[in-house]
Amino acid sequence: MIAVYMIGNNDALSFNNRRVSSDKNIIDDLYKNYENINIFKRSEDLFKGRKYNIVDSLDDGIYFLEDNIDKKIDTLIIYRFNRDYPYDNRLNIDLEKYSLIDTYDFRGNSHDKITKEVFEYEKD
Repeated sequence: MIAVYMIGNNDALSFNNRRVSSDKNIIDDLYKNYENINIFKRSEDLFKGRKYNIVDSLDDGIYFLEDNIDKKIDTLIIYRFNRDYPYDNRLNIDLEKYSLIDTYDFRGNSHDKITKEVFEYEKD
């Protein structure tokens, strides 16, 4: 399974059940490598005009996620906003179990700098 998250500093994931931020250039970047993303209904506003599947459970494939999950992730893609946002939910993935295989910065639509990090799972 491939999981994609957007987070702020301190691994901020959400505040009051809403994502901390969004940026359309992240979605553009994601579609450079993937054609059809699996999403949950609450993320649909980010994917208008794109090919996606609305799902209600996790299986194999690529998933854009806004909540922590309890499932093994083979490839983890994190887009970091590099900003402080208020949060009450943080990404709870132990990155010590992953190897960083790629990272780069790009300019977002609403963020001067977004960092993309791609990790591969390596330890049980």
